[in-house]
Amino acid sequence: MPFCAGALLRVLGKDRRGYSPRTRALPGTKNHAIMVQTNFEIGSRQLRGSIKMKVGFVGAGNMAEAIIASLLNSKILAPHEISVSDISSDRRSLVKQTYRVNVYSKNQVISGVADVLFLAVKPQQLAEVLSEIASGVSRQHLVISIAAGKKIGFIQSLLPHARIIRVMPNLACT
Repeated sequence: MPFCAGALLRVLGKDRRGYSPRTRALPGTKNHAIMVQTNFEIGSRQLRGSIKMKVGFVGAGNMAEAIIASLLNSKILAPHEISVSDISSDRRSLVKQTYRVNVYSKNQVISGVADVLFLAVKPQQLAEVLSEIASGVSRQHLVISIAAGKKIGFIQSLLPHARIIRVMPNLACT
């Protein structure tokens, strides 16, 4: 299993262990790791089978694309279960053509169509993006941030009802 998908499986509890709210290193494949920080306890949860999950990406940069590719290549999700928003029409077109996922120009749409939201934007854009999607994010959403340098407290101040995970890949997923 590719690095990113393997790490995501462990973050969402595929290995039937819970992770406490402090930061932990989760082993990836090929001796790599990512750092995960949560504001809640992650319990056991199966990704496939009875639970159908829709995943959304706010931002379609290189890291988001690597995670999308990994989720699809691992057959964790099908293309119709993934939605992506990006400000760049060129980037949306590239992701749509390459992965056949749903794409949107408005970030607000993602919270309406996805259960799990990846915040895959540059740190300087995060506050603006969070204010755009805040009205659509509820306690049912799991928000996973890969924005460097932005702590859970900052994200939680703008998305007070969301369950939040902060993930810091230490390896370029390219």
